[in-house]
Amino acid sequence: MWEGYFHTIIYLIMTFLSLDVESEVTKHKGRLDLMVQTPKFLYLMEFKLDEPAENAIEQIKKRDYIQSYINVEKTIYLVGIGFSQKERNVAAWEAEIWER
Repeated sequence: MWEGYFHTIIYLIMTFLSLDVESEVTKHKGRLDLMVQTPKFLYLMEFKLDEPAENAIEQIKKRDYIQSYINVEKTIYLVGIGFSQKERNVAAWEAEIWER
């Protein structure tokens, strides 16, 4: 329940900012939590509850979520966000630029 709550909040914020947002993007090895596009950037986001943000980035890599976007001519960021159920907040986040 809590991961979905945080997921919804992030989705709404991105939508209110008039960004191109897709949620629960189905891939061949799972579902990417959130994909956000701007004219120059593409953000692939994965959320984890009570887990390190690094685990979220690892999931993006292990499950090849990036594969669908290898021909996109934008800078691609892999973003992992770890939420704390106890703190009810973002516990940590990590981002890295995908190197082609």
